[in-house]
Amino acid sequence: MSRLFAVVAFFFFFSTKAAAQNATDQSTAMRSPVIRVMFYNLENLFDPEDDSLTNDEEFTPTGVRYYTKTRMYTKINNIARVILALGEGNLPAIIGGCEIENREVLEKLVSFSQLHKFHYEIIHYNSPDSRGIDVGMLYRPELYNPCYSCPLPVMYDSSGLRRARDILYVKGVLPGGDTLHCFVNHWPSRYGGVQSTIIRRQQAALVVKRFADSLQRVQPGVQIIVMGDLNDDPDDPSVREALQAVSPEMVEEMSDGSFVSLMWECLKPGAEGTLKYQNHWNVFDQMLVPACMVKGTSPWQVRNSKAEVFRGDFLFVPDETWGGRKLFRTYVGFRYTGGYSDHLPIYLDLIRGK
Repeated sequence: MSRLFAVVAFFFFFSTKAAAQNATDQSTAMRSPVIRVMFYNLENLFDPEDDSLTNDEEFTPTGVRYYTKTRMYTKINNIARVILALGEGNLPAIIGGCEIENREVLEKLVSFSQLHKFHYEIIHYNSPDSRGIDVGMLYRPELYNPCYSCPLPVMYDSSGLRRARDILYVKGVLPGGDTLHCFVNHWPSRYGGVQSTIIRRQQAALVVKRFADSLQRVQPGVQIIVMGDLNDDPDDPSVREALQAVSPEMVEEMSDGSFVSLMWECLKPGAEGTLKYQNHWNVFDQMLVPACMVKGTSPWQVRNSKAEVFRGDFLFVPDETWGGRKLFRTYVGFRYTGGYSDHLPIYLDLIRGK
């Protein structure tokens, strides 16, 4: 693993000239835009084909969910509606996602929905997940120009035989030639119990932390966004201890390279998080950045020093069991309801510093 970090850090230092020049050329005719970055757990974005290498049988026409092409395209159009609504006229330059079966469903999303006119491009790698669900990225090349990407393996133990879902690492260039590194995550679930699985999420967090540290050793003040479904809240050990992330209120006390968790407001009493279990909200979907992107000491800064949760009314239905409202899902159990996801999307805006 350390060799991988060293190789990518070397590549980071020497590989951006052409991409940076391209981004600089693009920016000469325009003012620096607001760069919106989004993450969304797509809750089982599958195709209806049976992949013999994964356990995807339930998402087939003859499976227990009776999953058809019609249901797939309904799902795809629902996701596009969310992205368009969240964009508010400024569609995200970068969209991280998880629970994606393969590249083909992402190609359908960007080609056969209302997103087709925005010319999103795709980064995706197959992950070792037994169900075949991966992380991936969509991006608008005129606003974010990737020059390198790779999957980062997450091992449960030193044998290398027990692997979690890979983390997607992408290095790209923003308008003006500034580099932004993105980590798209879907950390191991809590299935089997929180305490018995916590070590797995800490292992995933350490992969990100070690990789980010290697980048920061090469270039202090490097710009990074860590996004994903972490299956933990901002105050859980994987984030607070393994990533060593702090709340924005503490940022002035931290070094520029320390991680800042941008979702702390969702932990306040009475606040809705990003997913609901029974009557309790969690904040599993998170975004983190180095302190330099909150302090204002980097070229691009996080607007208002926080990430937002998109809570469009159409994403909810009344919660008749626990009160209030709950998320409008594609399935409730095995019953098809035609909704969106069991998670809410999150986003942040990057603005160019003075």
